[in-house]
This record gives sequence, structure tokens and C-alpha cells, in this order.
Amino acid sequence: MSPDRSNPDRLSLDSPGEFFEINFQASADDRLNFVSMSLISNDWLFAPIGGGVALFDDNGTAMIGDITSQVYLWDAGTEEENPLTFGGGSPELREDDDDNTVRVLEIDVSEYIRAELTNYDDATGTFTLRIYNLRGEFVDTDPIRVSLGVVVVVVVVVQGEEEEDLFFTAGEPERDNGLQLLAERGDFSELLASLTE
Repeated sequence: MSPDRSNPDRLSLDSPGEFFEINFQASADDRLNFVSMSLISNDWLFAPIGGGVALFDDNGTAMIGDITSQVYLWDAGTEEENPLTFGGGSPELREDDDDNTVRVLEIDVSEYIRAELTNYDDATGTFTLRIYNLRGEFVDTDPIRVSLGVVVVVVVVVQGEEEEDLFFTAGEPERDNGLQLLAERGDFSELLASLTE
């Protein structure tokens, strides 16, 4: 998937205000789940929790607006945090994480990114998801760069049963489904393949 973005020459969102958009189709009761790498880290990811973000209210009306409060920053538990190896650098310095579980980091995501559903086309059932980088990578503290490698999945709810923990399960190790490659390198190819098998 090649999302639209505010700066098409970049492979990531590097500067404040840069964004990318992804269009996807959904129906009543469907939920949105996505995952994207935070590049200035060893293995951090942005993703909603559990079953994802509700796309329609109880009356079947599309939920348009800011969904940042439903997005978290996660540690994939695959690589120890070390600034010398951020974004895949210095392979000889990389170490396995002492805690190999996927876990939420106690960080206010709203200071880093904004995620919003900006549009819904009723005729086609198409939503637009837009993700902004708010800080950029050139600030003195807590820089942020967001990978364009993102996997977006609409979770179909069948007879009230939700498919939760699509990419990973909080508190458990990575499933060897491609999440590690996305978390450490921004490459979503293996994760996407595992979801479509």
C-alpha cells in the first residue's frame, strides 16, 4: 500500500506537520486496527489497543474525528533500547530485550502524533485515516519519526464476536509473524503476508 503524504519525497514522516493518508472501506460494526513503526527507537510501534478503534456509533453513524486517544506507543520486546542502534544501525551493538513481551509504554502519544479519521464516503463506505507527526526528528528532546510502513486492517465483527489482538497480544512475546521486522526496520511485508495467509 502506498499512502498519500504531505511530502512524497520522504520515506517517513520527519518534520512537524507532515502526514500520510490511507483510504479503506468498512461496514457497520467493523473496527480499525493498524500498526506503524516509531523509527527513533529500537522496536517501538504505534497501534490501538485490543480490538481496535470503533468506526461507527450505536446508531450506525460513521465516527469522524481525532482518534489519537485510542492509539498507544508499544515496545515490541524484541530489541534492547540503545540510541546507537536506533532504526537498525550498528548490528554488532544490538541486544535482545530483557523483557521480551509486547507492552504499552507510559508515554502520552498525543505529544508525538495525531491520528484522525478525516472523511467518510457513505456511497462507497470509504474512510480516510490521516496520521501526523507533531514533533519531528529535529527537536532536542524526544524526537519522533514515523514510518510509512503501516499495516491497516479493518476487523470484521461477526455475530458479536470481535477478532482481538490481531498483530500481537499485550504481555506476551512477539508471535514470529513479522511484527519484529516492522518494529525494528519499518518493513511490513512479513506481517502483511502473515495476515493474508
